Amino acid sequence: MPPRVTPRIYHLQIKSHKLSIYLESVAPETKVLKVKEEVLDALQSNSGQNSLDIQAMEPPEMDIQSTNDFELVRQVKDKGRPTGAFELLSPSKALREYGLATWELLFIQFRDNESGGFTSSALDLTYRIQPIVNDHFNNLFTSLHPWAFRRAPACRLHPPPNNG
Repeated sequence: MPPRVTPRIYHLQIKSHKLSIYLESVAPETKVLKVKEEVLDALQSNSGQNSLDIQAMEPPEMDIQSTNDFELVRQVKDKGRPTGAFELLSPSKALREYGLATWELLFIQFRDNESGGFTSSALDLTYRIQPIVNDHFNNLFTSLHPWAFRRAPACRLHPPPNNG
């Protein structure tokens, strides 16, 4: 299999518990620290404050003042499937060093203010990725009876010619 080509640009989707941040046209040379600064700007914007309303979600209160209050992580995948583990992205490295896909999904791991460390297993990262294809349509076709997919018998409008 040929080696995977590094994308010319990245389109990153960064997810918090109730908030999705989209960064478009990010160059591969961009350091993770620069991406964290963009995420911090989005989290501190008015729309971000409304999305991080404590009463609207279960996770604990998040006091985000600087890029040191959170880290960016990505899912570790085995043969294209998520393993449940997450890899911490070092702020000093460039995006291309991680071999990210063109449309990569990253997650935010918040720092626990009481202990000073990061919350256990990235706030237990209970993110649910919505499927692209609606399961309703898949269930519709699988619930049909087998006879719905049988081939129709050949239609003969005229009897075969009698050669005799």
